[in-house]
Amino acid sequence: MLDAYRVDVSRALSRVIGLAAALVLLGSMATGSALVMARLEGVPISMGRRTDVAIGSQTQPGASPSASPLGLGALGLFFVLAGAGTAIVGLRRVLREERYLLLRSDGALFVQGRRRRLVKWQDVEDVRHDGRELVFVCHDGRELTIEERYGGVSLPELARRAASLRRKALFGLLR
Repeated sequence: MLDAYRVDVSRALSRVIGLAAALVLLGSMATGSALVMARLEGVPISMGRRTDVAIGSQTQPGASPSASPLGLGALGLFFVLAGAGTAIVGLRRVLREERYLLLRSDGALFVQGRRRRLVKWQDVEDVRHDGRELVFVCHDGRELTIEERYGGVSLPELARRAASLRRKALFGLLR
């Protein structure tokens, strides 16, 4: 192996983290709104506990919240937990994907999960990029196109590096 490039997953990570953050934010706002609603109903809230209210010389229990703040609080808690679950499951799914390109002395190996494709350098006539695709042009006229973004390198630079390694391999300079 001479060079390795992993597929850029930053867009997928942004979607997962953005959705998870939105759910947690929505849940936090709903839970905070439930506390405010309970307070407006006259429920004294102190460190998350109901306190007893002293009126004159008698101590009377504080008011109980109605169903609205309780339901909104439960919904908010559900959204917070759903956001955390979305982040955990989504990040595991995105980071578990095995998609990368290896430039080896014998050719280019493309790995997409369990699917592996090896293109031998002696079968490749040229390596170039067309727009958003990396293209391996073979001697028999077929073209192997890969439409992926790789982390840490632009597509034109990757095509230049692959073409350079191909030339060196064909001249026996990589052994």
